[in-house]
Amino acid sequence: MEYCCLIWGSKTKKAEQEILKIQKQAARIILDKTIKGSNSKEMFATLNWLSFTHRVFLHHAMLAHKANNNFVPPNISKYFITCKGNTQYNLRSSTMNNLYKERLHSKSTINKTIDVWNSLPQYLKQPQPVTQFKNN
Repeated sequence: MEYCCLIWGSKTKKAEQEILKIQKQAARIILDKTIKGSNSKEMFATLNWLSFTHRVFLHHAMLAHKANNNFVPPNISKYFITCKGNTQYNLRSSTMNNLYKERLHSKSTINKTIDVWNSLPQYLKQPQPVTQFKNN
């Protein structure tokens, strides 16, 4: 599930729900639970799993963090432009370390990653090691 979750998670909500459904089935099998007697949050906590939806969110946030701190190759980092460099004015978005989002390809993985990054609290957007960012 770890591989390509950025790609699968950027697709339709229906595809994401199907993968989450499979994840819940796997948890039930591992924990030997029935459908009626199982709560997915409790099962995932017991197994120390993130739900697929949360896993996708985490991977998008980590990609944006790496791009914002120059931990990705230039051919990827060129898509992550901070709002600071786009205007001469002191806008709210430029002081919050937000990323600029192009209007083209609105359903792309890059734009989804930028949406996630811009939704994060300000303290997470500060420069920090990847492991510390992931733990926060």
